Amino acid sequence: MQQADKISPNNIGVTWRTAQALLELKRPSEATAALLPAMERNPKDARLALLLGQAYIRQGEEEKGMAAFQTVLDNGSTPATLNVVARELADHDLRLNDALRYAQQGVAMQEDVTAKFSLETPARSMVEMIRLAQAWDTAGWIYFHQGDLNDAERYFTAAWKLLQSPMIADHLGQLYEKLGRDSDAARYYSLAMATGQGSMETGERLVRLLGSNEQAGAAVRAAAGDLNRLRTLTLPRLTQGAAKAGFILLFAQGAAAPQVKFLGGSDELNGAAPAIAAEGAAGAAFPDDRPAVILRQGTLTCDAASPNCQLLFTRLDIVNPIN
Repeated sequence: MQQADKISPNNIGVTWRTAQALLELKRPSEATAALLPAMERNPKDARLALLLGQAYIRQGEEEKGMAAFQTVLDNGSTPATLNVVARELADHDLRLNDALRYAQQGVAMQEDVTAKFSLETPARSMVEMIRLAQAWDTAGWIYFHQGDLNDAERYFTAAWKLLQSPMIADHLGQLYEKLGRDSDAARYYSLAMATGQGSMETGERLVRLLGSNEQAGAAVRAAAGDLNRLRTLTLPRLTQGAAKAGFILLFAQGAAAPQVKFLGGSDELNGAAPAIAAEGAAGAAFPDDRPAVILRQGTLTCDAASPNCQLLFTRLDIVNPIN
C-alpha cells in the first residue's frame, strides 16, 4: 500500500509538468508555489528539486536556489543534472567558477558514457549524442560568460557540428558579435531562426545587426538552405545508376577517419564505407582531448543525373527526440 506521506508518481509528473510550463511562461513564483508541497513530501526527488532551484534562481533567491540544487547534487549527480545546474547559473551570471566545475564534471561524465559506444550500439544511444552536444554547449556558455572566448568557441563549434540547435547557433552568434565579427554573428543568428525554433531574443539580435526586419527575413530565408548543406558530405560517384542507402558513422577522439557501417538500402552501395570514411573526417569535431565517441547516422544518395553522391546526416532530434 502506498504511504500516505508520498505523492504518487503520476501526481509528481503532473506537478513537474505544471511547474515546467510556469517557468516557460516566466512565472517562477507560481512554479515555486506548485513545487513546494510536492518537495515536502518527496524531498529527494531530483526532477522537482531541479525545477525548484531554477524557480528560486529566476526569482533572485540565489541561496534558496543553490540549496535546492544541492539536494540533487548530494544524491548522485548525473551529466544531465550537472548540465541543468551549470546552465542555470551561467544564464544568470551566478557563481561562474562553480558553474564551470559542474559543467566540466558533466562533460567528462558524458564523454565517458560515449567512449563505450561502438557501431553496434543501438540507436537509442543517439539520445546520448544530444546530451553530449548540450554538455559541450553549456561548457562553452560558461566560458563565454567568463570572457574566455577561445574555449567558448571550441565548445560551441563542436556542439553545433553535432546538434544544429537554435540555442547553440544563438550562442555562436553572441560570441562572434562580441569578437566584432558581425557577418559571422548574423549568419548564426539567421541559422538559429531558420530552424523554425529560434527565440524572439535571437530574432531581435539579428534585426539589430542587419538594420531592418526585411533584411533579417531575407537572411533567414537564405540560411534555411544552409541547414541541410551543413549536414551534407559530398562524395565521388559510387555507382552508375540511382541508389540510396543508410549508414552509421563512429568518430573517435584522435582517429584520422570514422568507422562506417552499412545499415541497409541499395546493394550497390554496400561497399561505400571506405569512400565515406575517406571524406568523413569533417563530419565531427571534439573540443577537448578526453576520450569520446560521436555516432551519426546518415543517408547516402546517388542520383542518376548528378556527378557526385551525397551523404546527408540525419538530424539527431529526428533520430531520437529528447525532452
